[in-house]
Amino acid sequence: MKIAIYSRKSKITDRGESVKNQISICKSYIASNFNNDKNDIIIYEDEGFSAKNTDRPQFQKMIKAVKENQINAVVCYRLDRISRSVVDFSAIMEILNKHNTAFVSVSEHFDTSTPIGRAMMYIASVFAQLERETTAQRIKDNLKRLAATGRYIGSTPPTGFKSEKINYIDLNGNKKSMHRLIPTDKEIEFVKLLYDKFIEFNSLSRLERWLIQNGIKNKNDNFIGSSEIRRILTNPVYVKASDMVYDYYNTLGSEILNKKEDFNGKNAMFIYGRHDRLNSIYNPEVWRVVIAEHKGIIEDKKWLEVQKKLNNNKLKAPKAGKSAKGLLSSKIKCGLCGSSMVMIYGADKKRYYYKCSKKRKSRGSACSIKNITGIDADNEILNYLKILSLDKNINSEMLKCKNIIQPESNSNSIEEKNIKNLITEKQKEIKNLMMELKKNKNSSAAKYIVSEIESLDSELQLLKNSLEKLKNKNICILEKNSLTINSLMDLNIDNGFSFDEKRRYIDNIIDKIIWDGVKMIVFFR
Repeated sequence: MKIAIYSRKSKITDRGESVKNQISICKSYIASNFNNDKNDIIIYEDEGFSAKNTDRPQFQKMIKAVKENQINAVVCYRLDRISRSVVDFSAIMEILNKHNTAFVSVSEHFDTSTPIGRAMMYIASVFAQLERETTAQRIKDNLKRLAATGRYIGSTPPTGFKSEKINYIDLNGNKKSMHRLIPTDKEIEFVKLLYDKFIEFNSLSRLERWLIQNGIKNKNDNFIGSSEIRRILTNPVYVKASDMVYDYYNTLGSEILNKKEDFNGKNAMFIYGRHDRLNSIYNPEVWRVVIAEHKGIIEDKKWLEVQKKLNNNKLKAPKAGKSAKGLLSSKIKCGLCGSSMVMIYGADKKRYYYKCSKKRKSRGSACSIKNITGIDADNEILNYLKILSLDKNINSEMLKCKNIIQPESNSNSIEEKNIKNLITEKQKEIKNLMMELKKNKNSSAAKYIVSEIESLDSELQLLKNSLEKLKNKNICILEKNSLTINSLMDLNIDNGFSFDEKRRYIDNIIDKIIWDGVKMIVFFR
């Protein structure tokens, strides 16, 4: 009889209900209750994984074995080791029942071989989910309470600040710690520059272009895009919060956790819940606004002027149109700098082109690749796909790429360089893990280090194979699934397909297109 023992713990530890202790208890139970000396026990253990979902490697491996009828029974220490979700648990039980696999929870004495055991197990799963949801709500309430104190509770500090840990003793004499934001002079000057220049230009794209043209980068030595600029300009962590700022958020409908008199024009602010996954970042009514401990750096009038300009620009911005042009706008990349190429109109507003986004933003100072005529590029790709669809050698397994995709050294070297950089990173990671393994060769962590090294080595081999293929690439032969090939075979640009239908076919078939200034290089999915 094949019996699977499943153990799980959210944190890696040898104390309490560790995976080792769970396995030991399950083995004792099997020895006492499964009267068969020839029991084949298979152990599946996920350490460091939560039960909030079933996306756990060893658990999925066990379920796969169940579906292949390789396991007769599953034994676990406690029900919540499997799942705390009623929906997930019901789905798991359905799989076990379908494949005649018994389930035993040792701690709760549940056995699915009896009706009462099955009923009690479902009841217990309901309470397990209730416990999880209660814990999640408690954490959320605690974060709200901490936010109300003005403490910094984020992870990565916003641009212009660093996070400093402070230890203190609370009213009960317990040692506690908190974080506060400390301004960094160089970055703060960068933030002030963004506010001043945005007021001058009144345009995120113009400000982005100006930064590129003047070689001004962030602390990571990267040019920042318009979306990151917007995040900085709308973040109240910089404003000197006054009663005018209070009125601004009050008008938006945000929940303000301080009284109006607390907005003294000196301290800055935090917004709690702005990036809540369950709520839209564009819904201020779910935000909680609180006065921060650190001082603001941007005057309230200037900050509010920036918000007004941003809101006005958003209203003036053209809405996404339904123009049947720019078929490749989401696929084509610059072979010189790697940036996306965007569709632009000519002077007559009828002809359109694909232009490197970095070239456009920098007005040619950061990239000089030649534009490509849009209608010619679109038709060339469509005609090429049509020729492929008529090729009798194409079947549901293979797709032969023609001369149009023969790479030129320029674009080829960019991809080759990226792969080489990834290979170097993987080699460094393996070297570091080997050193750790040498230090911990007799500890329980050794097997996890070995497993990680093996995983990295597999990734390294795949990268080396990709590099070798790239070096010898004159034509490419790519595996394709039948759905994609059938879509290709159905594509006929003469049969009145709409723009959206053509774009959908291209999305299904093509991964990306590199424009090297002379020809397009197509990479299929």
